[in-house]
Amino acid sequence: MRSHFQIQARGLNYRGDTVAINYQVISSSSAYAKAHALKKARLDGLKQARISHAQEVLA
Repeated sequence: MRSHFQIQARGLNYRGDTVAINYQVISSSSAYAKAHALKKARLDGLKQARISHAQEVLA
């Protein structure tokens, strides 16, 4: 069953500034949700993205 997850993280932009990241991901598990959020952060151009909090939320 797929669940909604709220992922909070931070990463570095192209200038080297720290940027807060907040994603809401639909995934089957917390591990897949974290992996999806990290991949999306890389595609958005952020480097060294680190997950600080992942929480399942009710849809």
